[in-house]
Amino acid sequence: MNKSTVLICLFLFCPFIQVKSEQNLLVTENISDGLTCIKDPKDFESSNSFLLKGNQDVDFLIDAGWSDKVKIPENIRLTIEKSYKVTTHFHFDHIRQWYKMKNIFLTEQQYNACEKKSCTPSRWQTIFKIEPFQVSGKLSEIQTEHLNTRLVTVSCRGHSQTDACFLDKKTRTLFVGDLFYRGPMFHFLPGGNIQKTVETFQSLLRRDDWDRIALTHGDCSADRASLAMHIEDLSKILQGKLNWTFNLDFWIPLRAYKVSAGYVLTHLVF
Repeated sequence: MNKSTVLICLFLFCPFIQVKSEQNLLVTENISDGLTCIKDPKDFESSNSFLLKGNQDVDFLIDAGWSDKVKIPENIRLTIEKSYKVTTHFHFDHIRQWYKMKNIFLTEQQYNACEKKSCTPSRWQTIFKIEPFQVSGKLSEIQTEHLNTRLVTVSCRGHSQTDACFLDKKTRTLFVGDLFYRGPMFHFLPGGNIQKTVETFQSLLRRDDWDRIALTHGDCSADRASLAMHIEDLSKILQGKLNWTFNLDFWIPLRAYKVSAGYVLTHLVF
């Protein structure tokens, strides 16, 4: 191999190989001290996950929906493996990795949705080939020991049948799952309800112990003003003051409302 061939490899092929390798890793973004956003750059259907530094050297992973096409970076792999896992709801893009994880804890409502300690995938999970996962117990069982002064469960409804919201007191961050993010927000799945979403958000805005919302799709976070604006948009939908267009992107006839955060999708009659 002559010198020219070596240079071609170094400056053309080798950088390509390096970039390809980097693209096969989850991407991390620190959004606050002790709070890391984890993104899957390979799969637009995956949700953002959040790694939270907990008390007594116990860490928490909120949602784990990345695809098997990407690998966990070595600098957080062991932390994720040992962390306690919780989720904002049971949709496939939030628990896709749970089938190979340990230390999974559920809220009371989520726990009741599972038979014994092994959760059987619902129809939606079956469609997307989600494996059953093993549950370690109820979140309330470890809250006193590890979560009481850091992460608390907040009541919320409006996106799914197993919604759970969390508040991290230290970083003043709310985790509301798919109730709010910048993109097409689904209110046509089982459990979806715009009125309940508005009621949840109104209750959250009355609290003065948070400044940031962790977003599960797209950007990693948003502020209080973004949520307040979204409440106005949803209220206009309920009052019939917002125009809509016919949408078939998800194989069923839907209404699509253009809002400040993206789109809201509902059944034709809701």
